[in-house]
Amino acid sequence: MSIKGIIFDLDGTLLDTLEDLADGVNAALRDFSFPERSREEVRHFVGNGVRHLIRQAVPAGTDSATLSQVHGAFMAHYRENMTRKTRPYPGVVDLLESLALSGYSLGVLSNKPHGATEALVRHFFPDRFSIIMGHKEGNPRKPDPTMLLQMVSDMGLKPEEVCYVGDSEVDVATCQQAQVAGAFCLWGFRSEEALKAAGAGLFLDEPAELLAQLLAGEVGL
Repeated sequence: MSIKGIIFDLDGTLLDTLEDLADGVNAALRDFSFPERSREEVRHFVGNGVRHLIRQAVPAGTDSATLSQVHGAFMAHYRENMTRKTRPYPGVVDLLESLALSGYSLGVLSNKPHGATEALVRHFFPDRFSIIMGHKEGNPRKPDPTMLLQMVSDMGLKPEEVCYVGDSEVDVATCQQAQVAGAFCLWGFRSEEALKAAGAGLFLDEPAELLAQLLAGEVGL
């Protein structure tokens, strides 16, 4: 069955958010006189949601009350500054236009909080996506397949008609659990070696390769 819908991860896939995320983490850490984290450390902390990001960033043994306070400080800073350094990866805007013109349904699924996810997508890709889903309290995060499968259903498609595009081990596991095709970008936050170790099989060196592989029938289970 041919692919009719493409659902994308956000951070490390559509948008290079690393600088703004690192700035937000370090602003929050400074508020509590905690040691700051490097850009590369933050790169490896991203992918499992903001609470996981902050839990990894604070010193080991930080109590839960302080962890919640650091989380709040991060969110306050990030909301005010999340478009300061963030940009679409080169070629992404052209890819989305080509996919839309080719008739694919497009969506975004992220572990980033829903408000921030929606705001970033609307800011950088206005009117491009039919469905946008970030994390909402009470909903499971990736790699749980629930939200991905819900999006597939909301798009009026079957799992075998959808490709999920991501950049992390979490995204690989999400595809495996949802039994949807996956394509994994090498311009994002994880290395090809890490993605291969997680079980990824289809890689993208640049955004334009996705449409070429779709048209060639190379994307699917």
